[in-house]
Amino acid sequence: MAQEGGDLGARMLGAIRQLADRELVIGPATDGGYWLIGMNQPHPGLFTDMQWSTGRVLADTIRRARAAGLRTAMLPPDTDVDTWPDLLELHRKLQAPPAG
Repeated sequence: MAQEGGDLGARMLGAIRQLADRELVIGPATDGGYWLIGMNQPHPGLFTDMQWSTGRVLADTIRRARAAGLRTAMLPPDTDVDTWPDLLELHRKLQAPPAG
């Protein structure tokens, strides 16, 4: 996650608030996937036969959401957690005091 851990809670609350008038919230990842995806109800068709671990995951998800008529909110891009070092970095950031 590019932003410090103290901002993570605020970003999660912002994503939840977006679901009040949208069916889908996506936080795009810098690698072509996403660092967060939130829905106010299940939409399994978004993920059926998805080509995971490719740079097309985000684009394919957005295309499928549009085809399904889902109102979608996009969050700022960030990094996601794909590897052990990514997880360790996220842990370090979550331990950081809030910015400000």
